[in-house]
Amino acid sequence: MAAVITTREISESLGEYYSTFGGNPVACAVGMAVLDVIENEKLVQSAKAVGKTLLENLQLLKAKHECVGDVRGMGLCLALDIVQDKASRKPARELAQTIVHR
Repeated sequence: MAAVITTREISESLGEYYSTFGGNPVACAVGMAVLDVIENEKLVQSAKAVGKTLLENLQLLKAKHECVGDVRGMGLCLALDIVQDKASRKPARELAQTIVHR
């Protein structure tokens, strides 16, 4: 599912047809089913709660390890920087690769 909000001028410049699958009944039914699952299973609230716990634990890692430069994000969309040291915040690419492939 997607939506576009724009001005009339921009919309008119696109012509009448600018979406390959727009309005397809099967795609719309699938999109509605997905939105129902997100709502009924409270996935947004769950992501918020789990993300809060994960962010708190990542903050603990930041306090404990010199190589964790920054921790940020919202819900389950989180990031942490692996750095050579906190002062310079220079990326530690090799260490990051080691961590990813561990």
